Amino acid sequence: MTEFAQAIQAWLSPIYVSPHGEGGHDLIHVCAIEKLGLRIAQFLSFDPEEYRVASWLHNLDRCFALQPEIQRAGGLKQYLGAILGRSPFNEASRNRIVDAILQHSKRLDEPADSSLLTALRIADRVERFTPLNIIASAAHRGHELPLYDRSQPFGFRTMRPCVFKFFFWNLEWVGMLPSDEARALINPAYLRFFLDFLRLLGRDIAEREGIENRVEEDLKAALGAYYEKWALNH
Repeated sequence: MTEFAQAIQAWLSPIYVSPHGEGGHDLIHVCAIEKLGLRIAQFLSFDPEEYRVASWLHNLDRCFALQPEIQRAGGLKQYLGAILGRSPFNEASRNRIVDAILQHSKRLDEPADSSLLTALRIADRVERFTPLNIIASAAHRGHELPLYDRSQPFGFRTMRPCVFKFFFWNLEWVGMLPSDEARALINPAYLRFFLDFLRLLGRDIAEREGIENRVEEDLKAALGAYYEKWALNH
């Protein structure tokens, strides 16, 4: 690890924790993203030092303590530019890192995406299927959204925003990952836990509302062509 990357890690480690950091985008998540880079590099070519720095910077906008500084800088892009301006990276590398950070949360890959952006998005999505991040996702969304849409408990594509809906949005990422190598990064036991968790949530909601449990339809819709492999055989 370069001296610059070490400095970034030392700076952000105490900031990515409560009460400064946001659950699900915190130090635990960031460290996991950095570690996943080693596995992604086995099938995707990118600069490891660019990835390491991008992994530590990719959730700066989720750090409550940094919000005033980001605003004073004129936004996240400008703030990142100032940080990387002190780095040993050349202009092309700095632009690639900033672009990867700004776009890593978009839902669909595009042909012009850099391999760095693709790697960062793969890691960010795969990490969401871990038990800790399933809990963190619920905790993060639960303070601002209802747990489920009582007017339409099932049919996640058209239900109003709620915690239950976002779980299925995350599940769609299985099919959105760009390759089978990327999907192989998902721990089958963790995904099985996630599917069982959603099935039990659906059962609980149906019993509370006195309606038919249609959670399996939502699992099929979210997984699409991967339903038979991932939802039936694991």
